[in-house]
Amino acid sequence: IGGTNIRLSMVNKNAEMLHSKFYKCADYPTLYDVLKHYITETKITPKKAVIAIAAAILGDHIVMTNYNWEFSIKELSQKLGLDSLKIINDFEAQALAVEHLTKEDVKVIHKVDSIAEDSCRAIAGAGTGFGNALLYLNGGKWNIIPTEIGHSVIGSCNSLEDEIFQYVRKHYNVKESYGELFISGNGIVRIYNALKEIKGISGVGYTTAYDISVNAKTDVLAKQTIDVFYGLLGTLLCNIALSYLPYGGIYLTGGIIPQTLTSERESILVERFLDRKLDTITAILKKIPICLITKENPALLGLARFVSGELN
Repeated sequence: IGGTNIRLSMVNKNAEMLHSKFYKCADYPTLYDVLKHYITETKITPKKAVIAIAAAILGDHIVMTNYNWEFSIKELSQKLGLDSLKIINDFEAQALAVEHLTKEDVKVIHKVDSIAEDSCRAIAGAGTGFGNALLYLNGGKWNIIPTEIGHSVIGSCNSLEDEIFQYVRKHYNVKESYGELFISGNGIVRIYNALKEIKGISGVGYTTAYDISVNAKTDVLAKQTIDVFYGLLGTLLCNIALSYLPYGGIYLTGGIIPQTLTSERESILVERFLDRKLDTITAILKKIPICLITKENPALLGLARFVSGELN
């Protein structure tokens, strides 16, 4: 359950996904309504469910980060007639998929001489918001820690970004420039609006991240918007790398990156990722690979593997 899209599936003990359906959050008043609709539509009554949702899991009461849904886990489980309901962070589900990916499911963006397979890994991505999780080995098993690093402060690296940051702080009533303000779907719109004002361009222009992304091939301002996005993404990924030292790799996913990444933007991202003045720090970053997950809906794959493990 993301801030915009909903992906649901039944799963059997062989991790096969059945009756997969996609919905939009905006089409339903509550999470219960879309889940009930799915159950009715598939004509299958589940007894167990695992839901990965774009929210911090702090107890029974769940409040989504970038959408207006909130609910009680216990109450939702009772209303759906479930024997058990497990709620996890959405990027925990993305992380669950990593160990099941093949070479064909991944494109390497930042290559290294050798990957430390047993070292920790990070998964990160931009959609409606920005998500991140860390994977580490303990007793031969991969463990996952979801994070909220998207809400940590990032710095600008040039005069244009200085102006963009100032615009966003002023017009969106925030005191600090944190990652998700820019590195997300809503962030793309903020960057675009900032560039319009900086360049003195009038008119409405594009109003959604989708329209900006689609027109980035032909529209100069839209292209610059996405290029700025990738520069800032490189900075945030560098922060993640230096926080966790994921020599096993940083894996990129989410709705935006697979649709907008080009060879030119790979270069923008990697250049910013490695942009540290100390040679010792750059040497560390050069040992951390960055990969793009090309497999469709990796979160569903991760959840399917998790559920099948519990069934078996």
